[in-house]
Amino acid sequence: YNFIFNNSYHKAASLAKRFEPSIAVLPFVNSSSVDSNKYVIDGLMAEIVANLSKIKALRVLSKTSTEQFRGTSKSPAEIGGILDVKYLVEGSGQMFGNKLVLRVGLIDVANQKELWANSYSRQILHTTDFVSLQSEIAQSITAQLKTVITPEEKELIDKKSYSDLTALDFYERAREELGTFPFHDLIVSSTTYPIFFDDPLNRKAIVKARRLYTTALRYDSTFAPAYTELAAIYWSENYFREYFSKNYLDSVLLLANKAL
Repeated sequence: YNFIFNNSYHKAASLAKRFEPSIAVLPFVNSSSVDSNKYVIDGLMAEIVANLSKIKALRVLSKTSTEQFRGTSKSPAEIGGILDVKYLVEGSGQMFGNKLVLRVGLIDVANQKELWANSYSRQILHTTDFVSLQSEIAQSITAQLKTVITPEEKELIDKKSYSDLTALDFYERAREELGTFPFHDLIVSSTTYPIFFDDPLNRKAIVKARRLYTTALRYDSTFAPAYTELAAIYWSENYFREYFSKNYLDSVLLLANKAL
């Protein structure tokens, strides 16, 4: 009975996966000649991933999964096959002072056809300018996929998690500093962790990122994602060093509760 039930369950799950809209957002290209603009473009890409992930009808791959394809020469069909997704989002952008110019496109992996593309030129003067742009892009993509967004999901997408552009700037700089910092890999790998943190460059990145997140919170003390990123740093940095310590999770729990 268990064999028949499990077999039927796995077949049903496989069938559902075959028909569900699955999507991956590839790393956006910084078209500007100024490298310092890269963190803005990467941050925008990360927020688009986060917004799409709030839509339950979509299966969205994480930013970590797609980072391996930054600057790749692989075709959309090859990338889609590796990631097991039906659609890819690609984009490029640049900043000119407060002006953001962005191009985003949606690709059907099966026939490598661009289903939708749009160019945006916006003045970023307030936090709402970023939020409205991210929301508009997410809704345009889901409309092309004929995916229904519930009122609750739209409310989550339109909700801003920060109230100060300077705070956002420091937050994105911190995320760029950490890059593809493998929090979860460090937690599960007791051999990788000491080697990673013994590297002076990694140690320097962690210290700088912590300082940038803390600075962001000075400008906006209600910036919840900055608290969660700090909690992740404390968790990973001390996991193997103080796992059996009575007070090991104190900082993590305080920061997580503050974020909530």
